[in-house]
Amino acid sequence: MMSYKKIIVDDDYIEEVAYYYNDTGILLQNMIDAYINIMNLILNFAIKSGEVHEAIRAFVTCAEQMKGCINETAQLAKRAADEFLVQIDEKDNFLF
Repeated sequence: MMSYKKIIVDDDYIEEVAYYYNDTGILLQNMIDAYINIMNLILNFAIKSGEVHEAIRAFVTCAEQMKGCINETAQLAKRAADEFLVQIDEKDNFLF
């Protein structure tokens, strides 16, 4: 005879985590965008040439290539949490 253990899934907590991922991703992406803008201002108005200018330009180029990656990753994490709840509900035999 099989022994079943009860698993309690706190749907509200999982939903909170999903929204946390989403909100944090947006916040981090906004911070990175602001940082890139500041670095571009430095390039345009403060350090207009030289080795430091070129180093900052290279850094900004790399940072711009990452634009959107954080938000995409946060969205992926949110979808994973949401999908987890959907799968649990599909497998669950009880209605809560």
